[in-house]
Amino acid sequence: MKTSKREYIKSWFLKKYENNKLKPNTFRIIKESFRNIYDDIISETTYLNKNSRISERLFHIFNNIFEVKRCFCEKNLGYLDINRGYERCCKKCRRKGKIKPKLLINKNNILCDYGCGKLANYILSNNKNCCKPTFGKCEAIERKIPRSKVKHKYTYSKWINKYPILKENEELRSINEMLEVQCRECKNWFSPTADQLYFRIKALEDKKTIYKNRNVNSYLFCSNECKEKSLEYRRSNTIETSKKYESYRNIVNIKTIKTIRKHRDKILNIENWKKGNAIDHKFSVRAGFDNNISTDIISHWKNLEVMTFSINAKKHKKCSITIDKLIEEIKKDDKNFIFEGKTK
Repeated sequence: MKTSKREYIKSWFLKKYENNKLKPNTFRIIKESFRNIYDDIISETTYLNKNSRISERLFHIFNNIFEVKRCFCEKNLGYLDINRGYERCCKKCRRKGKIKPKLLINKNNILCDYGCGKLANYILSNNKNCCKPTFGKCEAIERKIPRSKVKHKYTYSKWINKYPILKENEELRSINEMLEVQCRECKNWFSPTADQLYFRIKALEDKKTIYKNRNVNSYLFCSNECKEKSLEYRRSNTIETSKKYESYRNIVNIKTIKTIRKHRDKILNIENWKKGNAIDHKFSVRAGFDNNISTDIISHWKNLEVMTFSINAKKHKKCSITIDKLIEEIKKDDKNFIFEGKTK
């Protein structure tokens, strides 16, 4: 009985609306003018919610659906419109990536929505038709290569004429009019990307004007391995000194936490700590490492102060007190402190 009634509704729509083209006000007209058809539509879709739209009920009738559409997690799916139907999954499952591409039986020769010109084979989680199971594998998307992967369009002669500063500071050569550079670490020849060359040229030009004292070089490396091995990549010190400084810094941090627990009342404005503020060392940790100052002096409560994160970041490794003045204050206010000299 159900199928016969549904077929009657389908045939009625086909006669009333040619090629099944439904306008936005069609469903409102059905409810007002064609009450018998409206009652039949509701009687055929009683399993749906009372507040369900007529277009949703008609979607069930046209596609021979006899139950509520649910997600993998047994939640009701959201209805879109009569052409697209329901969402593939709920929001939670979409975030977790549980949804998989659905195979499309392409009888109407639907093309890919991403503009490659091929026939669509899959329906993706965003309800778009695609020729591949993931849109990233579509030829139209693969053509859009990021700029960092694109090789430079200038020839060797154009690079030299436009940026003579590059020839003055780097080892260059041309192979089939393409520019090749020598790696800073392994001395092998390679073809750099456009971004590598632009950053290197900018660093060389800025060093003459703005960044005279900064360690901004942007050297050219053929691989990430050479970059990590090189001592010149973002390092002002060697690997040995940086490892020693890390161990020195860790010892200072551990001792600083102990002094805060013991002498919390003696540190100024300690109640504002962790409220948008940070603990700062007046005589910086880096200066203490460079001058072989004992970690007990650097982590002493007289060397601690509370300041905002922004001021602390600007201060960096500068000192707001000299070492001689700090030792005088420690001797004056903490007579029980034993000095072991300026050794670590």
